[in-house]
Amino acid sequence: MTPSPATLTWHRHPSTAAADAALAASLAWDLCACIESNGRATIGLSGGSTPRKMLGCLAQADVDWSRVTVLLVDERWCPHDAPESNFGMIRGALGAAAEAATMVPMWSDRYDLHGAARAAAAALAPYLPLDVLTLGMGLDGHTASWIPGSEGLEDALREDAPAVRAVIPSDGRSPRLTLTRPVIVGAQRRYLQIYGREKASVLEAATRAVDPSTSPVQAAFEGAPLRVFWAPKEGT
Repeated sequence: MTPSPATLTWHRHPSTAAADAALAASLAWDLCACIESNGRATIGLSGGSTPRKMLGCLAQADVDWSRVTVLLVDERWCPHDAPESNFGMIRGALGAAAEAATMVPMWSDRYDLHGAARAAAAALAPYLPLDVLTLGMGLDGHTASWIPGSEGLEDALREDAPAVRAVIPSDGRSPRLTLTRPVIVGAQRRYLQIYGREKASVLEAATRAVDPSTSPVQAAFEGAPLRVFWAPKEGT
């Protein structure tokens, strides 16, 4: 059954800077509320280029980062010091906040790709369900590393999937580790950060798609409402 678009709530902003600040403020509020209620908070963060400046804003928020555990939504199969590493980007963008927080990686040089997926799933288990989750989306309709046509995608979208799955894109992109559908739909507070009219159109089309394998972001519509933070990009 196609998820209802009513599970998406749009927060439109006049600029990416305004959207970055607003999303960071919402995340900080959520983290502080969880810490006040439970003594700790867990947040799953996405990598890529879009969230970098937002994470810089979040790092400046008045949050007790020593009580926050940061997990990755997905990771490329590369060392943390590689330019394409999500762990490295998030750690760098958060700066001192990352040093105070507990960061749980996915990649490890102790395992092969599939062994690392199993080890990461075990490492994440104590922190589930996630308190807070941020997602991004590509123009191909993927979120996390649910890339259309990837080996492992069908398993990652199963309702009984393990927490982490290895996926191998068919288009030459590097292998990846990704959170799976049960983890992403099970998070308590969920956000999607997308910028530009083209991505807005892709997301709106996903609400009408009938096959999540061709528009995988659709599989993330279930669960708690997905708050979409959007702004136009320059020239769009």
